[in-house]
Amino acid sequence: MHPTVLFVLGGFAALYALTATVFLLAAKIEKDANGQHYLNPDAWHFKFAYPRKQNAWWFRNTLARRGVSICPYFAKFFFMLYAGWPIIIILYTVTRIFYGAVMFLFGYYPSMGLMTFVNRWVYADAFFDEFQEGTAIRFLSIGKFRFLPVYLIAPLAYGWAWHIYPDTTLTITVWVAVAIVVIAAIVGSVLGIMRFRKKVQQGELKRVSLLGQFISAKKSRLCFTLKVKTN
Repeated sequence: MHPTVLFVLGGFAALYALTATVFLLAAKIEKDANGQHYLNPDAWHFKFAYPRKQNAWWFRNTLARRGVSICPYFAKFFFMLYAGWPIIIILYTVTRIFYGAVMFLFGYYPSMGLMTFVNRWVYADAFFDEFQEGTAIRFLSIGKFRFLPVYLIAPLAYGWAWHIYPDTTLTITVWVAVAIVVIAAIVGSVLGIMRFRKKVQQGELKRVSLLGQFISAKKSRLCFTLKVKTN
């Protein structure tokens, strides 16, 4: 990796570590005159320690009944402050870049906030929520049809291939065109035969011999009436 990149990354890491240390020193808990300590579930360090459970009523009720030991609570807060939240922020940033690139092709951009991302990033829920809750970009449209960037991928790739590999692209184009025609002919023939057989089975196109029906009518001595079809 380039030294400049390492320097920039190291600078961001040092700045975050310094900021986290300031937050660590600023974290306070409450204490009454009798020496009893209290943890306020609305305190900012509680939200840092439990970003997904901070507003869960069952979690707050459990802590209210049992209390919280300061040692595991401090360890939880310390871990989230120096490791948990950096991972969350990095994951959030990377997914913004990935989702932004993919969703832009389909006319959207990600609009999920950081805390919403934290609360939903479980069992891949956030992955699907991103596409369901993305904000639409105003592209050119005719009626309900929107001109999206994804429609340009195939033409651009085809043009690039013609420019770089003209002979190979021509050969592939001819073979693909022939394959499409052959497949279309086969599929059309199969569908036509299936439709014809279905109509024959339903009696729509049933044909019988005029001579055979005449002979049958003479044998039975019953000349039935032919009904004339009208359009």
